[in-house]
Amino acid sequence: MRVCVVLTARASYARGQTVLTALQADAGVDLQVVLAGPALLERYGDLRPVLAAEGIPVTAEVPLTLDGDSRHAMAAGTGLGVVALAQTFQALRPDTVVTIADRYETLATATAASYLGIRLVHLQGGEQTGSIDDKVRNAVTALADVHCVATAKAGERVRAMGARDVHVTGCPSIDLCRNLPPVPRDLPGTGAHVDPRQPFILVVLHPVVGEDDTAPGAVWEAVLGAGLPVLWFWPNVDPGSQGIAKALRTRRSARVRFVKNLPPRQFLALLQAAECLVGNSSVGIREASSLGTLALNLGTRQQGRQRGRNAVDVTMEDLTREMADWESIAPQRDAIYGDGHAGPRIAAIAAGRPVLAEVHG
Repeated sequence: MRVCVVLTARASYARGQTVLTALQADAGVDLQVVLAGPALLERYGDLRPVLAAEGIPVTAEVPLTLDGDSRHAMAAGTGLGVVALAQTFQALRPDTVVTIADRYETLATATAASYLGIRLVHLQGGEQTGSIDDKVRNAVTALADVHCVATAKAGERVRAMGARDVHVTGCPSIDLCRNLPPVPRDLPGTGAHVDPRQPFILVVLHPVVGEDDTAPGAVWEAVLGAGLPVLWFWPNVDPGSQGIAKALRTRRSARVRFVKNLPPRQFLALLQAAECLVGNSSVGIREASSLGTLALNLGTRQQGRQRGRNAVDVTMEDLTREMADWESIAPQRDAIYGDGHAGPRIAAIAAGRPVLAEVHG
C-alpha cells in the first residue's frame, strides 16, 4: 500500500514524525514523503537535512510558497499548491494521502487528493483556534475520508460535521515528549550566547492572520524585564512574519539568542527545561501541557483550543505584570492531547490496518 505523507512546515513534521517512523517500519507500506511550501525554505526551517538525519528519504519536493507577506500570497499559494500537488499525486499514485492540521498548504493537499479520488487521512481536525485557521481546518475535515483527532472533544466536533470514520488517536507530537535527549550545550542561531542548562525563558511569537497588533517590541521589553536569558524562535511563514522578523533584526541584547529551527526532540528538550514559554504558539497548549511547562499564552491565536493547567492566557497589556509574577505560578502536567502512542495508531489507520486502542483526552 502506498501511503503519502505531506509535510509543509517544521510544526507538521513534529506532529508527524512518529507516524512516519511507524509507517517506515511497516513492511506492507510503501512510504512516500512529500515536502511542500515552507518545509523547503531555510528561513522557516528546511526539513530536508532533518529528515536526512532521521533516515527518512524525501520522495518529492513541491515549492509553492510565494514571496510576499500578505493574504494574497496565501490565497495564490493555495491555488499553486493544488496544481503542483495534483501533478505530484498523479505521478506517485498513492493509495492514501496523510495531511496535517490547518495551514493553507493543507487545504491545497486535501483539495488535490480529493479531486483525484485518493483516500485522505486528516490529522488534528475538530480543534478551535479562531481566525482563518478554523475555516481551513473545517474545510479539510469536509474533504477528508478518515479523521485522526487529538482529543475526544475534537472528535465530537468532527462527528457533528457529519464525519463517520473518526478516531481519537491523540496528538503525535506528544509521543516525542516521552524520550527527550539532554538539553543541548550549544544552539545554532545568532545573538548572545545562552546556556540552556541554566534558567532561561523561551519565546515563540507568530503573526496572527487578520490582526496587526502582534508587537514583538512589547514582548521584548516584558521578557527582558524578567532578568533571565532568552531563547527567541523565529516566526512562521504566515502574513505578518516579515514585520516581526524586521522588528527583531533591529534588536540586540546580551541576554537574547535568536534560533530559526531545531529538530523536534531538541526543541522539546528546551521546552521542558525552560522556566516558562511566552508567545502564541500551539506548542504552549499541546506539548507544554504534557511536559508541565508554564506557558504565558499571548493574545487570540490559540483562542478556543483545549488547554491544560500549565497555560495562562494573557493580553499584551497584561504581559509585563504577568512576567513579574510568573515565578509564583505552579504549572501542572495534563494528558489532554494523548498518551504518547498516537503515531502507531495513526500509521495503522493510514495503512488500513485494525485500529489500536483509542485515547479519551
